[in-house]
Amino acid sequence: MGLSALVVRAVMALAAVAALRRVHPALGVAGAPVVAALWTAAGVYFPDLDLLLPLDHRSILTHSILPALVLARLGGRPAAGGLGVGTGIHLSADLFPEEWTGFALVQVPLAGSLDAFSPWWILGNAVLATVLGVAWLRTALPGAAMGRAFHLGIAALAGWYLLVEEGSLLAPVVFAGCFALAVRLSAPRGATGRTA
Repeated sequence: MGLSALVVRAVMALAAVAALRRVHPALGVAGAPVVAALWTAAGVYFPDLDLLLPLDHRSILTHSILPALVLARLGGRPAAGGLGVGTGIHLSADLFPEEWTGFALVQVPLAGSLDAFSPWWILGNAVLATVLGVAWLRTALPGAAMGRAFHLGIAALAGWYLLVEEGSLLAPVVFAGCFALAVRLSAPRGATGRTA
């Protein structure tokens, strides 16, 4: 089984878990960290599902916050948060193609590419996906689950994907900035030094 087939099966399984969690609330708080962790891992590959669909590569439909917004709207905050953070990791890598031409450009179905706006789209959605993902995770996970262990897991996944899979030295810096901003913005008011 190829990696793309594995990702499709994993996403389908995760969608089933998210649906089950919605139907059977007993999974609630206990299941949320597992759902979030699995969706974060799947989210790293999720934007490239456009390669398996009748879409051009780097489709605006998959290389954006849109799929995570749909999941959040359906009530799957842990899944949406994980997908958002995973998408942020993926898009951080997509910011550094050899050149911004051809497959590197973001594609809009039936309209063509975003051309020179493509890097801005990728950057904006990397930031937005990470910030919203962390915010959703903070509201969906018990306090201890959003602690250091979950942050270290995200850092390890991002480091592995961005450095090993993608071979990028700049992408981890971009994601670290997105993640630091996300953690700061989603922290309780008193934890950041901001006043109410």
